[in-house]
Amino acid sequence: MRGMTATPRSPFLVFAALVVAYEWLVSGLSKATHGGFVAGLPAQLHADAKESGATYARLLRDVVIPHAHLFAVLVVVGEIAVGAGFVVFALARGRAARVGLGTVALVGASMTLNFQLAAGQPLFRLLTPDVFDEGVSLDALLTLLQLGFAVYGLAALRPQSAMKRLWTSRPGVGAANGLSTTA
Repeated sequence: MRGMTATPRSPFLVFAALVVAYEWLVSGLSKATHGGFVAGLPAQLHADAKESGATYARLLRDVVIPHAHLFAVLVVVGEIAVGAGFVVFALARGRAARVGLGTVALVGASMTLNFQLAAGQPLFRLLTPDVFDEGVSLDALLTLLQLGFAVYGLAALRPQSAMKRLWTSRPGVGAANGLSTTA
């Protein structure tokens, strides 16, 4: 099978991807089943526009808030799709699954980054304004974790070096030395 590797995926990687998937699925399915998200998003966005930076506040007021219903539906569908994508690509193997995981992670990271920017939250805080606040919010943690998955997954798009192609193309040579082989 072309593009498949003999090396198993790390159990920690699979576990971390499934934790991220769980967060996305719970968030998206809660919005879809409990109701109130689509109707309540405009008010939340107006409040967020007061807290976010000037440029992002303008984007919220001029683009997002006038089309809040569309953005609410996109958020719900996007959260469920990213969660499902994390499950599928975390459990699958091969180059295509790795690239799929990287792509889903990049979409998820862009969503969480936008949620942070909309709420006016910094990515990191050296000192928190409240002693009961965390230094890294859940959205920041998810953004960073997903960026890590994106780098891991999209690195599979790099062309294979000529030496590695030569080494693994000889039958039995790469496999005998513990290297992954392609068929």
